Amino acid sequence: MQILINEKKKKKTRKVDLSLSKFSSNIYSCVCLNLSFTNLTDIPFTLTSLYNLKILNLDNNQISFIPIELFKLPLKELHLSNNQIKKLPLELGQLSNLKVLNLQFNRLKNLPFTIGNLLNLEILNINHNYLTELPDNMINMDNLKILYANDNYLTFPIFLFRMERLKELYIDLVFDCTIPTNFTFIKNANLKKLSITALSGSETALSGTGTALSGTETFINDLFYYITFPKLNELYLIGNNMNEIPNGIFNNKNIKLLQLDDNNISVIPSNIIKLKKLSKIYINNMVV
Repeated sequence: MQILINEKKKKKTRKVDLSLSKFSSNIYSCVCLNLSFTNLTDIPFTLTSLYNLKILNLDNNQISFIPIELFKLPLKELHLSNNQIKKLPLELGQLSNLKVLNLQFNRLKNLPFTIGNLLNLEILNINHNYLTELPDNMINMDNLKILYANDNYLTFPIFLFRMERLKELYIDLVFDCTIPTNFTFIKNANLKKLSITALSGSETALSGTGTALSGTETFINDLFYYITFPKLNELYLIGNNMNEIPNGIFNNKNIKLLQLDDNNISVIPSNIIKLKKLSKIYINNMVV
């Protein structure tokens, strides 16, 4: 088996033979290692000695356990998608240099609270897991810019809208979510892309009184009643059982794309003219 390795000083790609039980010695100077699609069931312990390693790709394997020694490396990117990981160790929070973490398509039921220590993380992908909640201290991740959290079982983590540098949020709405009764009006200054989709079979939503109601339309209305997004450019509200466009959306004057497919909307209100920058609106799988 041949794996491509990018070395720090030599700006060329080298091949390292991994067919034997041990790595060749030149692997210890690598900064980028791609072991995706290699049928790994365990992470080779040798990797924990690669003290120059910045990017590690272990996507599309059969890994279920991560040695804690791996989290002592100076990683900036860690890719673990499409594996069999059920739990992450607390030591995850030691990756102080990490900027990209890809955990999609695993079997995670929760995230360690120490994920809130990843203060330099910019992109987090937790799509397609079994998560029911996110640690509240994720709000400390001041540099998080993009969060993918689709296809989980999350009660809606409203604190995400208080993360000032978050620019893109993709999340599903499911189960009995409630908005705090003491929730105050806020302005999310930097969010540019927002996608909220009701998972199939989801029948509950938020209400301003903290009571879960049937359908997701109430949640969407409340969300845009309490929160304004002055920089929002793209809004995706696909499959939320909405009968009409929430009025609060029209207060976000920079929306350019509005995606409302797979709802029950039949009328476009006159308030749509308030969105002066709107160039595309999708309703009933048609561009209007």
